[in-house]
Amino acid sequence: MLFQEAMILIALKRLRGERTDASAYHLLSGKRSSQTITDAKWFQSKDLFGALPKLDKLQFERITASLYHRGWIEPGGVPAESISASMRPWEKLVEEAGFDGWAYRDTGHQFWKRIALLIQTLSHLYQRKKQFVPIIQDHASQQWVKQKLSSWGEGKYTAMKKLYEEMADCLRDMTELQAFIFVYKLTGAEILGKTTEQISRLQHREQEEVDYLLQGSIHTLIKNAENQPETVLHECLDTGGTPELTVTAQKTLDFINKGFTLEAVARSRGLKVSTIEDHFVEIAGEIKEFSIDQLVPPKQQEAIRQAAASLDTFKLKTLKEQLDADTTYFAIRLALAKGGQKSGQKNRSIE
Repeated sequence: MLFQEAMILIALKRLRGERTDASAYHLLSGKRSSQTITDAKWFQSKDLFGALPKLDKLQFERITASLYHRGWIEPGGVPAESISASMRPWEKLVEEAGFDGWAYRDTGHQFWKRIALLIQTLSHLYQRKKQFVPIIQDHASQQWVKQKLSSWGEGKYTAMKKLYEEMADCLRDMTELQAFIFVYKLTGAEILGKTTEQISRLQHREQEEVDYLLQGSIHTLIKNAENQPETVLHECLDTGGTPELTVTAQKTLDFINKGFTLEAVARSRGLKVSTIEDHFVEIAGEIKEFSIDQLVPPKQQEAIRQAAASLDTFKLKTLKEQLDADTTYFAIRLALAKGGQKSGQKNRSIE
């Protein structure tokens, strides 16, 4: 079983045959749409969001067709029981990788550029080599490193030692393969970091798997840094953070904050009411302070959540059949977005 095949199968398993194959593709490719964000949250699959960013639709369809042909995916869109044992090592890899594309896909790239260039620069300066070609050509990252070195002044080598110790501690908690990938990607005064292709050959792994594990190690470093504000790693974080909403949902939220109703937002933006409803669901799920009480009375919210818990589903049609006739699909979606994981059960459905 190849890495991309395994990731597609894991995504389909999480979706339990209650979403389309295309939903798995959007999840793995990291499409930041209201629907995909909702799927990632409700099916507790944020750790798969953006796991295969280079996978194009045609390639996905080819792989999926092959999996169906081999009988690895059943007609209902779920992995066959016969391949459960073959999937377990890959599921363990996902569990241990520390990958969190939902939270860190964008900030992870920025963090890596800063860390990689900072290590290269400190390594050269420590060996009194002031002339070198930066491994990272991004101007913003280069300026950040210059400013950081200037702020440290004579204490830069103390910071270098501290950074080494912090990273060593983090790497010890990773798998041996992940630590290998991360370290071999780094460039110093005496050694040039290896490409993903070179590492994949050294480890006899697919390049997509190497990329995934590298990102997982970067995300793990970020998580550690966020919880330890006194560290050098914490100084390398992008304090701007990652936007919580898609661009279009943020625009809708701006209108809401000005007092616009849902219908007024739709008119002002020239969009369908159903599209604005998608934005409301995304906002409800991502912005803790956003209240839906004026749209869905608290008692109705509780009834919806209790129905979802007792039926063990996020399937909209099934839930609507069990609720009062005046309960709309929009109300169900809002209530679940605001608190749809109360019961603790994993991987419910939504359709």
